[in-house]
Amino acid sequence: MRGTRGFAKITRAFHFGEPSAGFLKRYENNVSIENSVIAATKIDEDNFKPVQVAMDMYEKLGYKDMWNCTIGIE
Repeated sequence: MRGTRGFAKITRAFHFGEPSAGFLKRYENNVSIENSVIAATKIDEDNFKPVQVAMDMYEKLGYKDMWNCTIGIE
């Protein structure tokens, strides 16, 4: 549709057996980050804003620099 924007969450997770409390917490944090990024994505807004929101959320939740997929790649 012209003039509309759709969003799709692509993160999927599965676990065999009963998930640990740590696994569930990481999953909840991931959902929170995704939702914040989607909420920050707006037409005619700064394109970097959603990235900054993700970076801030990662740090706030204790995953500083985890957003950077190039860490450790030389």
